Amino acid sequence: MEAIIFGIFTIAMGCDQAEAIAENTNYIDRLQKKKGQKQTLLQSMEDIWGEPFGWKWFVPFSPTKQLRKTFQKFCKETWVELAVFEPRVKKAFLHDVQ
Repeated sequence: MEAIIFGIFTIAMGCDQAEAIAENTNYIDRLQKKKGQKQTLLQSMEDIWGEPFGWKWFVPFSPTKQLRKTFQKFCKETWVELAVFEPRVKKAFLHDVQ
């Protein structure tokens, strides 16, 4: 019985994630009635995987240097944006940079 309930939960969560990917809209934006940029399902999947469709999607390798560099750049830009609005974030960001 427990396995059946877990299976139903897993399927429901998987369907929810698939719908969010297909619509290019995360849960919070969906609650706020915001829509993501229109794009195909393949484009959305490529955004998530970080690279064009290929066999690497099915084999869990470590990210490439380019993906790591892009992710680090994204994180830094996010910290900088947050620092504008929140002084505590700015203090933490400056502490991490030094």
